[in-house]
Formats: sequence, structure tokens, C-alpha cells
Amino acid sequence: MKLTPEARNRHLIRGYATGEVRVSDQAIHYNCLISAEQILQWNVTHQLNVADIQSVLALSPEIVILGLADMQQLPSAAIYGAFLERGIGFEVMDIGAACRTFNILLGEDRRVVAALILAAS
Repeated sequence: MKLTPEARNRHLIRGYATGEVRVSDQAIHYNCLISAEQILQWNVTHQLNVADIQSVLALSPEIVILGLADMQQLPSAAIYGAFLERGIGFEVMDIGAACRTFNILLGEDRRVVAALILAAS
């Protein structure tokens, strides 16, 4: 599905498909973290642990959208708690919903990070 919001020099997700997201003209085929300013490779699997989210926290988000290719493996309570104790909003969605929500929040000038796990493990 193609997404087409305004750019304003930020990393907007332009589209997504199975195993891929498109940011500007760049096709990304790996698990990644996307903020307004950065796109980072994220070496994780669905079995997230608290150490895995340190790179997410380093981006100083106010909201984190975790997009999963496989919605059957949700994060543990420890992951939810790690964000909650820091006052960071945390939502889990499928990839499409995560991409759309990221763009909406970015358009509202929120400090949002899309943490996308593109491949089912």
C-alpha cells in the first residue's frame, strides 16, 4: 500500500509491503528503527528483551510504535513495563497500522519512533 503524506525534511514512510517499507526512495528490507531524523538497522527478533530496546530509548521518543510482521508473538510484560516506567507511550500493531500511525504522529510533531520487525521469526 502506498502512503503519501507531506515531507518537510523528515523520514516519512511512503509505502509498505510484505518484508519491506519504503522511506523516501529507499526500500528497507531489514528490521529497523525510524524516527523523524534517522533510519537505523535494528538487530532483533520477535523475542524482544529489555536489552533490545536500549537503541530505541537512545532516540528519546515520547511514543514508540512496534510494528510486527507476525502478530502472534507479542512482547513480554517486561518490555511494556520498561516503556511505562519511563513515561513513554508504547503500542504494538501490524506493520501497516504502525506505518500509518507513525506518519500521523510525525505530522503532529510528536517524538515518535517506529520500531519495525519486518520478517516473521
